[in-house]
Amino acid sequence: MPHRTVQHDEVETVKVPDRLRDLCEAYDQTREDMVPGTARTRKMTAIFEEMKTQAPLAQASLREFKVHESAGFRLAAIAILQVFPSKDDLKWLAKCLDPNVEKPFVGYHAAVALAQAVRSLSMSDCSLLHSEVARALALAKLNPDDPPRIQTLEYALKELAVKCSTKKGQRDGDPDHLSNRRRIAER
Repeated sequence: MPHRTVQHDEVETVKVPDRLRDLCEAYDQTREDMVPGTARTRKMTAIFEEMKTQAPLAQASLREFKVHESAGFRLAAIAILQVFPSKDDLKWLAKCLDPNVEKPFVGYHAAVALAQAVRSLSMSDCSLLHSEVARALALAKLNPDDPPRIQTLEYALKELAVKCSTKKGQRDGDPDHLSNRRRIAER
């Protein structure tokens, strides 16, 4: 697949697949040209889904995309993180829920990426996951007129509670775990 070189002042030069560059530009153009509504959301969603198919080819560009001035490139970073969750990028994803930083469409997909991280990352990351998903939820609530972002994050916190509560009972030497064992043995 042909590549073009993309440069940014703060980041070294990286190769971006032409198809992904086109999708980033198509997202930006769609936001600019279409009036808000169902048709625009549907088109932006189709672009985002196609971005996810390009994620394996674009992982090396993640750092560049995260700091890009174009919302389309930042959305591509989120697409990569939905496909390949990374604990190193949780803080950045949470920040994307700030309505003063990103538009609701980008924020929603950042919320989905955080929910995917909850499902995919190790139980040893529970503390970091909890703090960043909770921070993202607080930021999402700054725009109460967009319930899908809020609901996605609330559900992610519920999933995280289940995932991380299992961890507590499985640790050797955990007093709750030992007392449960004793109760079972006494029956």
